[in-house]
Amino acid sequence: MLHSDGLPIPASSRVLVVAAGRAAWEVYKKYGVYTCQTHREFRPSGYVAFYADGKIQPKVAKINLEVEPIESIIVARQSEIYFLEGDQKKFAEELHKKIHLGGDLQHFEFSTPHKVVFLSGPDDSETIDLGEPIDNDMIDKNGKRMAYTQGWRYATLESLLKARTTSELENC
Repeated sequence: MLHSDGLPIPASSRVLVVAAGRAAWEVYKKYGVYTCQTHREFRPSGYVAFYADGKIQPKVAKINLEVEPIESIIVARQSEIYFLEGDQKKFAEELHKKIHLGGDLQHFEFSTPHKVVFLSGPDDSETIDLGEPIDNDMIDKNGKRMAYTQGWRYATLESLLKARTTSELENC
């Protein structure tokens, strides 16, 4: 899709907005990762935002492009990390240690196969803080509130920085 001035949106300005529910949002806040279905494909994006509790949460995490996402892993199993290489192995080992110390080894995202995308942490300088959540104000044809997304969709970073409601977001 083209930006309003007719030019394509660069991937670095595209934000993947994921339907996070409480689990994925909480996992991000605690561990700085996004976990989802194995082998899920996304368009190239520079950031991830989390749609949870009827709002786009205020932390917009930068995707760590230096570390390829791990397509399928049970992070709670040290034996699965053994077969990784390079930065994937390093980051997976750090995550494993954090979840072990946090007592979350039985947490669903870590005890079953998931894709793991490494992000900037909630307090990292690369994470954009919107200051407050963006409220969902989307209404269906029957006049009832509907979810902004039930899977994922894309927005521009510029529109996230300006919007107060989801109807103000520019999709890309």
